[in-house]
Formats: sequence, structure tokens, C-alpha cells
Amino acid sequence: MDTFEKVGLSLRSVIYDIIKTLYSRSYMLIEVKADILQEKIKLYTHYEGLQVIDELLLLGEYAKVFELKPKTVIDIGAHIGVFTVMTGKYIETTHKNGLILAVEPMTINYIPLLANISINKLHNVIPIKAAVAPTEGTATLSWIGVKEQVKTITASHLLNLANSMRHKEIDVVKLDIEGAELEILREGADWLKHVKAVVMELHPATYGYKGVKEIISMLSRNGFVVDYISKEIDTRRALQKWLYYINPNPPWLILALWKTLVTMFRNNIKINYLFAKKIQ
Repeated sequence: MDTFEKVGLSLRSVIYDIIKTLYSRSYMLIEVKADILQEKIKLYTHYEGLQVIDELLLLGEYAKVFELKPKTVIDIGAHIGVFTVMTGKYIETTHKNGLILAVEPMTINYIPLLANISINKLHNVIPIKAAVAPTEGTATLSWIGVKEQVKTITASHLLNLANSMRHKEIDVVKLDIEGAELEILREGADWLKHVKAVVMELHPATYGYKGVKEIISMLSRNGFVVDYISKEIDTRRALQKWLYYINPNPPWLILALWKTLVTMFRNNIKINYLFAKKIQ
């Protein structure tokens, strides 16, 4: 890393710290146009959720999910509900009786998740305040400086819930639970046999590249064809989308400065995730 890039990283860190200080415990309302939906959606978010909005709505992470035309989705690690809202709107305009189970354990994320389901008038989403784990019980989790004891449920529990609502097959499971994905997949093959596709971020910092190989191996053994999706996003194009798609407000102005600095010091950014589907 050269001196020029180090300066850029330092400046971006300063801007991000300003955002974190100003909005660490408050929520803001963002209106953003999603390319996939070709319409604007409103989202309540805290400062950390702005990055998720950026990745999913503007930069197209998980875009391949919509090639499957999903009707039944389980969103494990729903966060503030960006993926939930995006897929919920898609399902309501494409299918008559779809279902999304949106699972999020942390109150700081669950509050805007509920608000985002409501303001986007989604009727096909069931929010569940819990963490998905290998066993049912409780766990202590921490997120952006907040520690909380939460209820834990299993992936099999979610499949049973969907089944009780006459959804025996799950089109897509989204897994983004900050490194706990490996433990969930180790739970067993019973729940995976009812799932047609899995999309997930990888966290090698938590379970190492050996864990990444184990994840791929487990999915392959359960009949999935696994693709490692790596996209390079032009930062100038990303900045243009931010300026055009998101309505101006104070945090927008600060983030516009931050993203401008990104374009100055990096020509592109990478998005990496696993997309695994069964061949019918």
C-alpha cells in the first residue's frame, strides 16, 4: 500500500468516525431506488445500515438471487431488512402467496426491520427476533457496541414453521450472521434438503479458509452447485448511483464526501459471496 492510498484510508476513517459519532444511536429515513425493482423504497436505518443499503441496493450484491424468481425465502441475519424488503417487494409483484421469514436477534436492528416492513406495506413477511444457532436456548451477542442476551432457534425450526404455513420447499436461504454460518450448516442435512438455493457472505477471519472449504464441501455434499461470486464495482459509478438514487439529507451529505474520497483513492471495490443452488 503506497502513501497516497494510506492517506485515503485515513481520511475515510475520519469521515466514518464522524458519521458513527453523529448517528450511533439514532435512526434516519433514506429513500433509495433499487435497480432490481425499478422503484424507490424507504428504509429506516442507523449509520451502520447505510453500508448494507449501499452493497445490496446500489452495488448489486445477491442480485443473482432474483434469477431464481424466488417465492419462499428465509432471511437469516435480516439486519435492518434491506434484503427482506427487496425480496418482499419482488415476491408481492411476482407471486400471489409468497413468504419471507426475516430473522434478526439484535434490538438495534430489529426495530428498523419492523419499521421497514411496515412502511413498505409488506404483507408476506414474518419477522422473528432470534439468533439461529445449532441448539435452542439463549446467547449473548454484541453488535456496534451493544451487548444483548437473545433467544436462539435452529434452522430446522424455521423450516418447520414454513412447513406449517404450507411452504414445504424454500427457494432461497440468505445467510449473513457474521461468521456463525459454518455452525448452522453443521447442524445437518435435514433442513438443507428442503432448500433450493443458499446465498451467503463468507467470513474467513472467523473460521479461516479451512472453514470456507468446509462450507463449500458441505453444500456440495447436499446437492448444491456452488459458485464463488466476485464482482468488481467501479467506484465512480457507485458514487453516481449514490448521488442520483438517494435523497439528500445531512447523513447523505457526509456519506457523499466519504464516497467521493473512495473514488479518489480506489478505482474499484470488490463484492464477494457464495451462491449455491440445486440443479433440478
